[in-house]
This record gives sequence, structure tokens and C-alpha cells, in this order.
Amino acid sequence: MSAGQDELMQAVRQLFSDLGWRTEVQQDRVVAAKTAIAFKWMLGKKTVRQDAQCLFDPKENTVHFTETATESTIGIPPLSFGVTKYRQSGTRYKEERVEKGLGGGGEMSYGTVGEAVIRLCEERGFRFVSRMGRITNPLK
Repeated sequence: MSAGQDELMQAVRQLFSDLGWRTEVQQDRVVAAKTAIAFKWMLGKKTVRQDAQCLFDPKENTVHFTETATESTIGIPPLSFGVTKYRQSGTRYKEERVEKGLGGGGEMSYGTVGEAVIRLCEERGFRFVSRMGRITNPLK
């Protein structure tokens, strides 16, 4: 691993941490997770979790980025009110979501962290590639 790649990995990890994500560096990748929205009451619960990974390819001087959002409900979720705004332009997708209600709430900003990683990569001369698909071994 080159010094530039190691520096970029630490910068990406710090970026995730500053945005409230749990992070971990694993060999050639940074993985991160965040529970963006959470509701809980006696009849059930609802959560929206975001996961992301940056795979670093030193031979190609490239960062492969994947971001996912997973919503799960158990039982009868609490009554809530939400507002969602989304924008798609080509292969870029951004979603802002706010939910409030009984037993919790939260905000999700899908796509924002990817834009910040793009800026970090460009500043350090790395190529950014957005990937679709599952994240292997996400944080627990």
C-alpha cells in the first residue's frame, strides 16, 4: 500500500466518523455503517440503516465506492410522518429523508457521503468508481 493510498484511507475514515458513521479499516477497504432512522415501541420497531465501503486498488489508483440503505420493520411500526426528496441525474442518486413520530425518528442523507468521497479522491489524484451491489461483510 502506498503512502498516498494510506493517507486517503485515513481521510475517508475520518470523513465517515465526522458524519456520525461507525468505521473500520480492513486491509484494502474502509467499511462504515450508520443507523439513520430508528423507531421503537411495544408493538414493533423500524430502522433504516446505511452501509458504505470504499475498496482501494493501488495498481489502478482507483477507489471503488458502494453505498446501500436498508429499511427493516418488525411487528407493527410506530405511527410516523416522513418527508422524502430525491434526485437522479445519470448514474447519480441522492435522497434526503426525514421521519418523525412516536418512539423515535431520524434523518437519512443517501448519496451525500459519496459526493464527499469523490472530492477527497479528486484532491489526491485517485479515480472514483461508483459500484452497485451488496457490501461484503458489512459492519455488525
